[in-house]
Amino acid sequence: MMGEAKRARPFLVDFLENLPADPAVILVMGKSVAWPAWHAAIGGRLPRRLRDTEIVFIPHPGPLSINQPGKGHREEIRRQFAHAAEVCRSRR
Repeated sequence: MMGEAKRARPFLVDFLENLPADPAVILVMGKSVAWPAWHAAIGGRLPRRLRDTEIVFIPHPGPLSINQPGKGHREEIRRQFAHAAEVCRSRR
């Protein structure tokens, strides 16, 4: 998986460079796969377009994650989405 993420880096950077505006927030969803894949794809250095972007890591929003008792994933996801919305509103 990490090899695939590293190979995806030029495509991710190209995608980000072609967005019509710099993103205020990027939500990376999924702790066991997405978080390490994001770090592998970015390579420890954010593209210039993301310098002012807030990268937020949250648990996977699927039912196996949000329904785990005692983990608080559902509330964490809600909280982080609300935070992302606030960041977007504040950057208008």
